[in-house]
Amino acid sequence: MIVTKIGDSLGIRLSAEDVARLGLKEGDKVVVKPLDITSATITDPLARKKALEDLLRFEGMMPAGFKFDRDEANER
Repeated sequence: MIVTKIGDSLGIRLSAEDVARLGLKEGDKVVVKPLDITSATITDPLARKKALEDLLRFEGMMPAGFKFDRDEANER
C-alpha cells in the first residue's frame, strides 16, 4: 500500500491484486488497523557482531555501481 496526499487528506492506494482479492469496489468503506509488530533490537555486543558478520555473506551479490532507490522500488 502507498499513502498518498488527496486534497487536505491522506489516502491509501491498493494494488489491483489486493482490490480483487478483497473484493473491493469504489465507495466501499474499510477499516485500517496497525499490525502488532515490534522492532527487533540487538543489545548483546557479541550478537550484534555476529549479525553484522552474517550480513557479509550478501557482499558482492549486487552488480557494481548498484544503488537501491526506495521510491523506485515502491512505484506501482
